[in-house]
Amino acid sequence: MPSGSTVRLGGAILSLVADILPFKRYGLDIRDGKVGSPPLRKALECIVNTQQAGMINSLLVIGESGTGKELLTAVGAELIDAYLARSA
Repeated sequence: MPSGSTVRLGGAILSLVADILPFKRYGLDIRDGKVGSPPLRKALECIVNTQQAGMINSLLVIGESGTGKELLTAVGAELIDAYLARSA
């Protein structure tokens, strides 16, 4: 099966990936039934780092449909605060 395929195994749903390293670094985060994937968590890390360095004071979120833009904007402040608390 190619990378990106979704497989159901009993009660579990698995997503096949080509490289496990992003999951080792960023892991998965589940809050209020929403899953924070490694690409989303990587984006949060980038936002937090640039915010801490004083490089940004506003943010334009763009991307394809279903990539987590709504999640990022809806709970972005909460997730960024939580990320800062964990990385401190």
